[in-house]
Amino acid sequence: PSTIAKREELIKRKQEDPNFSVEDQFQLMAESLELLETEATKPALVRGDWVVQDRSWPTVEVYQGYEAGFPLETIREHKTRALQPDLNIFLNVPPEEIIKRTKIAAEEVGREVHAFNPTDLLPLIIRHEAYVRVATRGMENWQIINGLGSIEKVHERVWQAVVPLFTPI
Repeated sequence: PSTIAKREELIKRKQEDPNFSVEDQFQLMAESLELLETEATKPALVRGDWVVQDRSWPTVEVYQGYEAGFPLETIREHKTRALQPDLNIFLNVPPEEIIKRTKIAAEEVGREVHAFNPTDLLPLIIRHEAYVRVATRGMENWQIINGLGSIEKVHERVWQAVVPLFTPI
C-alpha cells in the first residue's frame, strides 16, 4: 500500500485504540515524515524553494525515543535515510519558562493553548534534556539559540544563525 494508505490505517488504529503503542507512534511519524519529504520537501527543493520545518526526525528522537523508549538506534537509522537539513535550530527555553509563557498565553486567549498540562513540569524537563542531547550529539549542523528574551531578540538570534547559509547571487 502507498504511504498515504498506510498512514491513514495507522491513524484509524490510533483513533480506535487508546493503547496505541510506541511502535505504532514511531511508524506513524516515520511514514508521515516520508510522505512530507516525498510530496512536499523534495518538489520544493527541486523548484529552488526554501523549506522550513518545525518538526522532523529530531522530534521523533525526543518524543518516541527518549520519552517513550523506542530504540534510538532504529530512529537514527531511519533518520540517516532521510534528507538532511542544512541547519537545525534548537530554541533553548527552560521548562519553567515554557510553563510561565503557556499560562500567560492561556490567560490572553481565555483557553488552554497547548495539548500538555501547563502545570506538569516533568514531561517538559524530559523533552528539554532530550533535545539538548540530540542537538549536542555531534553538533550535526545544529545551532542552539537562547530562546529567552523578547520575540525581537530571539528573532535576531535566529537570523544570525540563518544568514550565513545565504549564497550571494
